[in-house]
Amino acid sequence: MNPPAQVQRMFYIDLVRAISVLLIITYHFNQQIGAHGIHAAEIFKQTFASENIGSLGITLFIILSGAALMASYGRTLELRTYARKRFLAIFPLYWTGFLVTAATLFLLHGHLRGDSAHWKFLLTIIGFDGFLYYRIPNYYLLGEWFIGFILLLYLGFPLLRKALKQQPLLLCIGVLALYVSITTFYNELFVIDIVHNPLTRLPDFVFGMMFVAYVKRVSQSALLLAIVVFGVPLVWHLPIPHIYVAFLMGMSAFATLAFIAQKIETNARVNGGIAFISKYSFPAFLVHHNIIGELLVRFMNTSLGRVEVYFLYLIVLILTFSAAVLLTRLTNTVTRGFKPSAASQQA
Repeated sequence: MNPPAQVQRMFYIDLVRAISVLLIITYHFNQQIGAHGIHAAEIFKQTFASENIGSLGITLFIILSGAALMASYGRTLELRTYARKRFLAIFPLYWTGFLVTAATLFLLHGHLRGDSAHWKFLLTIIGFDGFLYYRIPNYYLLGEWFIGFILLLYLGFPLLRKALKQQPLLLCIGVLALYVSITTFYNELFVIDIVHNPLTRLPDFVFGMMFVAYVKRVSQSALLLAIVVFGVPLVWHLPIPHIYVAFLMGMSAFATLAFIAQKIETNARVNGGIAFISKYSFPAFLVHHNIIGELLVRFMNTSLGRVEVYFLYLIVLILTFSAAVLLTRLTNTVTRGFKPSAASQQA
């Protein structure tokens, strides 16, 4: 007997979330290896003909954000409850992580990051320090641009959900028209990096919403199409803007992982490992950059063999997810009286 569709849906969301965070950590580890002048082979393979694993990980994160919200609020959405849960899913963990990271870096280096313009700390409080760092140097420490970015998509979700419920075809046409228009004239309209702009990632987010709303199971024919769409940019350099490649590969990878989830969802041992990585993916995402940086600086300008660099990568993973578990427990202890259990785990 097949489990209910909702169980299947949540498992493939867990699988995508786990794969996404591992892709991002691996990408940043490889990037920092080069930035610290460490002579070592890259972990797995980082860059393909038209895409890299970091970009793919972020695209999958955006798609699953739309999917996870639609899975939770597909039937009903009460704005006050929605706003409260989204707030509690992001800010307690983010604020606690920032304070712990700031204290740790202060003890390690003897100074605080930032400048004398203390009003900029407001950007940290509201979660937009990394998102706006390209224009306003501030007290940014963790979360990169993604926190402010996803908060903006969270704000837009109720309207997108309403449009999907009432006029799905019109929503698709409108989003794609906006997407093509903006990407065609992007440099004349925006300064922010095109991949960091919520308007250019609306198709990813809406695709995740529509996948949950309309796809119950991925067929073998759909899988074959997804594999082809995913595989071509890996082998050939496509003469189209990278933002289009990211969208196409993200969609196809998401569908492929959903199909894989259908095949392995009954394996308790596999499920347990995936559930663990998924559960702590958001705090791991928050802390991994600083952990990688503080660890790799100790190997600056050295040479590492293949076994050594993979061992160092394994240490990074262990430290990252250990810190993620501790940060989650600390946050839950501090905020126990203010939020429902495990809310911070569904970012």
